[in-house]
Amino acid sequence: PASRAWTICAGLLGGPGVALLPLLLSLIPAPAAEQAAAGARALSRAYAAAAALAFVGYTANLCLAGLAFGSPRAAVGALWAEAPPAVAFMSIDAGVLFLGLLLHLASTSPA
Repeated sequence: PASRAWTICAGLLGGPGVALLPLLLSLIPAPAAEQAAAGARALSRAYAAAAALAFVGYTANLCLAGLAFGSPRAAVGALWAEAPPAVAFMSIDAGVLFLGLLLHLASTSPA
C-alpha cells in the first residue's frame, strides 16, 4: 500500500473526510426534549462501557510493554533515547495531546 493512489486515498479519507463528517449532523432534525434526555442517558451508559473497555486495553498494553521491555528504564529508552525520530515525535505528540486534554478538563470543569 505504498503506491501514489493509496497515499491520495488515505489523505482524502483521513483529511477532509473525517473533518467534514459532522456536517452530516445538520441534515438530521433536532430531537424533542424527552428524546434528548433519553439520548443523554444512553450516551452516558455507552461512554461508561467504552471507558471500562479502554481501561482494560490500557492495562493489557502496560502488561505487554512490561513483558517486552523488562523495566521502565528500558521502555523509556526505546520510546525516547534510542528511538528513531518518528517514534520520538509520536511520544512528544502523545504527551502534548494528554496535557491538552488535562487543560481542557481543568478549564471546563465546574468549580
